[in-house]
Amino acid sequence: MKLVTCLCLAALALPVFSQQTTAILTGTVTDKTGAIIGDVAVKAVNRETNLTRETKTDGTGSFTLPFLIAGEYTLTA
Repeated sequence: MKLVTCLCLAALALPVFSQQTTAILTGTVTDKTGAIIGDVAVKAVNRETNLTRETKTDGTGSFTLPFLIAGEYTLTA
């Protein structure tokens, strides 16, 4: 019984590798008056690695850029 308890406690002490290292950037593109703009090219450039990810807004002006590496980005539309 003590062996089973020790094995269970040892299993609980193992490190957990479920931390995420990526992010999802979502947003909506609007003009100066607040009107939604669809079909706009959106580009995110990682300032450190210069990695570029691009997408387009949908009909509601919304966009999503998933799986971005953690860091600072410059966003243009």
